[in-house]
Amino acid sequence: MKEGKEPDRVHLFTWNLNFPGGREDTERLKRICRALVGHLGGGTPVIAAFQEVPEAFEQELMAVSNGQLQVVQRLSHHVALVVGGGARPAQGSQVCAIGSPKGGIGRRILVGDFTVEGLGRSIRVIAVHHPSKMELPPGASRGGRMLTCADAVREAWNGVPAVILGDLNANPYEDEVAGRDWLWGLRDRADISRVREGRNAVDLHPPLWNPMWRFLPEAGWPSLKEEAAHHSQPLARGTFHWHDDKASLKWHLLDQILLSADLADQLRTLRILTTLDGSNACLAKPSGIPDKNMYSDHLPVQAAMAFHKE
Repeated sequence: MKEGKEPDRVHLFTWNLNFPGGREDTERLKRICRALVGHLGGGTPVIAAFQEVPEAFEQELMAVSNGQLQVVQRLSHHVALVVGGGARPAQGSQVCAIGSPKGGIGRRILVGDFTVEGLGRSIRVIAVHHPSKMELPPGASRGGRMLTCADAVREAWNGVPAVILGDLNANPYEDEVAGRDWLWGLRDRADISRVREGRNAVDLHPPLWNPMWRFLPEAGWPSLKEEAAHHSQPLARGTFHWHDDKASLKWHLLDQILLSADLADQLRTLRILTTLDGSNACLAKPSGIPDKNMYSDHLPVQAAMAFHKE
């Protein structure tokens, strides 16, 4: 590491665009792509994962961005990986789909090693879109299905510096994200250090760090009225809002970015976005709830990672 030299930043971004089954909505897609170009097309290296993407996404994004943002790989309508600002797949690395869903259980994921000019290193990016609880086939258990997804992530990770990002369709505290047999995304970095020191041959994989825990609503949060007095932008309490009045939990943190422990020191900022910089796109209503008619029923998450060039 060179003394006195500012590290270069790489942005990681994930957003479920809410085009289920690749359903087309031309005007909404154009609006989304214009907003993405304003936000992600400013020259900072970016690696972005999108879920529930329509068939025309790649063509529209390329046209609007004039090639600034490029889809490097997509897996049907489930997930697409996009790069910009000089980020690109590392030399000799192929972005590919892995995972073998059995009997309709599980879902494949996209994985690739990415780098930036002069960075001198690469990071593995694993883009996921886990099935929702409402998609279970008859006779299938949620736990079994998510174990299949977790197995695919661990196969893709393979112990190298890695980022897992996407729509997990589960909150950070649920078993399929936090459980030891699943992704094992821990809340505290200190816990990761203790686990790593105490691991034995029985442990099949190390834990991940999940910095998304910080966004979970807690008792004592100010009211929306108090928030409005201090914030010029809508303040979200998650990335997805369940609109059922009978639901005891309405805000959910389904869209997440998790890091392997060796990348934890590189995280500089982590945000749930209700607006996109460089555009007039307001993704949420004044209440903070995603504006699904204009953009999506999910809010995006963005992380800034800092790396010193070698």
